[in-house]
Amino acid sequence: MVKHYTVNVVPVLLMEILGDLKKYREDTARSESKVRALAQKLSPVDSAVNVHWSLLTVYSLLGGRILQDGRPAVAGAQSIVDSRGDRGLFFDESPEEKALHRWRAGDFSAAEEILADRWRQITRSLDLEGVQRALRRTMGSVIEVGSHRELVVLVREALLDEAVQTKHLGWLLSEIDVAEDASQAIWKRWEGAWPTTLRRFAPYAYYVETVLMSFYLGLANRVIGTRSTNRVDLEYLFYLPFCYVFSTRDDEQAALAQALLDGARPTFVHGDDLKADLARIADHWEGLSEGEKEQIAFDYGHYPPDLEGSVTAALWKKYMRPWTPGSGNRAIRMSEEEKARLLDYLRPIQSAIDQLENGPSERERSGAKRREPG
Repeated sequence: MVKHYTVNVVPVLLMEILGDLKKYREDTARSESKVRALAQKLSPVDSAVNVHWSLLTVYSLLGGRILQDGRPAVAGAQSIVDSRGDRGLFFDESPEEKALHRWRAGDFSAAEEILADRWRQITRSLDLEGVQRALRRTMGSVIEVGSHRELVVLVREALLDEAVQTKHLGWLLSEIDVAEDASQAIWKRWEGAWPTTLRRFAPYAYYVETVLMSFYLGLANRVIGTRSTNRVDLEYLFYLPFCYVFSTRDDEQAALAQALLDGARPTFVHGDDLKADLARIADHWEGLSEGEKEQIAFDYGHYPPDLEGSVTAALWKKYMRPWTPGSGNRAIRMSEEEKARLLDYLRPIQSAIDQLENGPSERERSGAKRREPG
């Protein structure tokens, strides 16, 4: 079956998967099997590992440009130039991707075992009831907010108050525990940019503060519940700017996500609706002959079937380029001559990647030595 989505793999998801290593303490094999199964669903072909939100926040505050355009924010790009002079970017396997590769094979290190145990302890020990009581004491009279949408509107209005912008920045820095040298650089940049607002100064950091303040104010007003996993679920919302579609089956998480989105990208799809739609597409695909499957892949590539009422088909029409003749997977029926031409084209690119990973060859090193003066 053709896959129609690329999964944005965020750090909290990896930790939740890893935490399942300790889910069945009396049955290690069962726990490991669960983690392997989950890791295998995150194929490197159709997933991308997003940089941690806190690192992106600091980068934003330091003046870095964070594209919030629906694409995952990935790290580790290295520039390469092949023998023809063509330039490109090479992304090596990240530590997170290497970990997923090990988990798919059932390989779990001692460090990962410790992390899994610690993660489950942290998630169980989160005391949001205590946080709620402390917030209500600190805030004194709690502002009455009746819904998640009202909550986010109130926070956005507060964050636009020019009189308290410096306080907002200080609160955010304390909340994400920024290193001292980075904090000093941020304050220096802030002083140089003043007067300004956090929204202009660091757009992604402004978004993160909106999420955090909405959560805490919602907790204080009892709009958001005190279930310990609610703080963990909040982590996913920091990555909304880096996807086209956000889906969850958790009602609390869904309510805050929809309030933050307010009809903007990404599109919210309830997890049950997405699951039903994918099952329907799978049934449609399985009802085809092998020849029909090949022909559809050849003609349409990854474009989903245009089934009536299909959520996936509607999302593709909304976000992806319209299908045109020739948009399909033409590689399915490549001739031997076409395959040979493709390999000839790819060979210099692979050579440039190999050189980047392994350094110059012995021949290139000896040639460089001969060219040295004297």
